[in-house]
Amino acid sequence: MSDTKIVARVDVPEKYRWKATNVFPTVAEWEEAYRQVISDLEDAASFQGKLGDSIEMLLKWFAFREKLLTLTGKLRVYATMDRAVDMLNQEAGGRFDRSRSLMARVQAGTAFGDTEIIEIGFDKLNDWISQDARLVNYRHYFERLNRMKSHLRSAEIEEVLGQVMDPFQAAATIHSTLSDTDLQFQPAQNQEGLDLEIAQSSINALLTDPDRKVRRSAWENYSDAYLELKNTCAGCLSAGVKQNVFMARVRNYESSLQAALAPENIPVEVFHNLIETFRQNLPVWHRYWRLRKKTMGYDHL
Repeated sequence: MSDTKIVARVDVPEKYRWKATNVFPTVAEWEEAYRQVISDLEDAASFQGKLGDSIEMLLKWFAFREKLLTLTGKLRVYATMDRAVDMLNQEAGGRFDRSRSLMARVQAGTAFGDTEIIEIGFDKLNDWISQDARLVNYRHYFERLNRMKSHLRSAEIEEVLGQVMDPFQAAATIHSTLSDTDLQFQPAQNQEGLDLEIAQSSINALLTDPDRKVRRSAWENYSDAYLELKNTCAGCLSAGVKQNVFMARVRNYESSLQAALAPENIPVEVFHNLIETFRQNLPVWHRYWRLRKKTMGYDHL
């Protein structure tokens, strides 16, 4: 039987814990970095309307934005790790929420960059690359912008879209809090009738336990907890779908599927081909399960 005992983080050996101190040694240093991002973000306006002035100005913008995004990312990583180990820690939860809002502010405050680079023109950008080797590393980025230019909006609209990213996280945050904090699961049971605690950290081990009764009771009790709140979960899913449709329409995509795949340069046909290939091979999958049921001597799996 798998070891699925739930232990508090304080009881987990140090060598198995995340070392958030490798990101920021103290919370005070996290707060200092947070203030630094807000201060630096104010300087973004000094670049607006000037990215096409010269190669040097464009390179300065890239250096500024990369530094800003790197520090913002570190803030988010620390806050996410800190919150994940104890979802009931309100201070950690507050830092996580602030880091998410900060990311949206940074996206909004730097949104004009892509629009201005497109306005420079890709013939001119390629000419600049031939003049200055420091721009070679950005060739793929320019090519991506060229491919996406019909889906990028004006600087003002891009700024608004950056700002809405924070409230648009609400549905995912509600579901995460519900799933990781508020849901209470009835324990699974083994063949001897012993209770085994179900939590997000133990469910995978329970579902692969050699004991068939453990697997079945874990699956049923885990699922039942979600089914009791199915309307809330459906509301979160519905909100997420509406958000995806909204963003697809704003960016002039034919569908939210295309909007999800286009940034990675994946044709919609690849997705549909994957699904169709799966469907065509379902009979083989069904044969496997029938054979497994027969070999194991079960009437039902």
